[in-house]
Amino acid sequence: MVILMQGIYYGILVLIIVLALFLFKKAQSIHRIDNRLSHVILIIGINVIIFPVAFFIGTMAMASPDSNYFNFITGFFIVQGIPLIILSVSVLLKFIEKKQSSC
Repeated sequence: MVILMQGIYYGILVLIIVLALFLFKKAQSIHRIDNRLSHVILIIGINVIIFPVAFFIGTMAMASPDSNYFNFITGFFIVQGIPLIILSVSVLLKFIEKKQSSC
């Protein structure tokens, strides 16, 4: 049972790393075509890498017996908040650029 759990744990980590590397490579190939889309894909790759760390920090914030779900959310968004804000801004700029180019 322990070996199965370790396999699932390391399998998920490998999947996250491979997905992030794929997104980074995809961002490099799209960079020649569309710079803003390349930026969005790069930020998504960074979010994919930071997500397990943010989940871990949120879980550690909830380790105390008197903690609640709010402590998990606070710990999670302390780590994941800045990349999510950057992603939101880059997607917004992509939509604004697309709207201006169509007019």
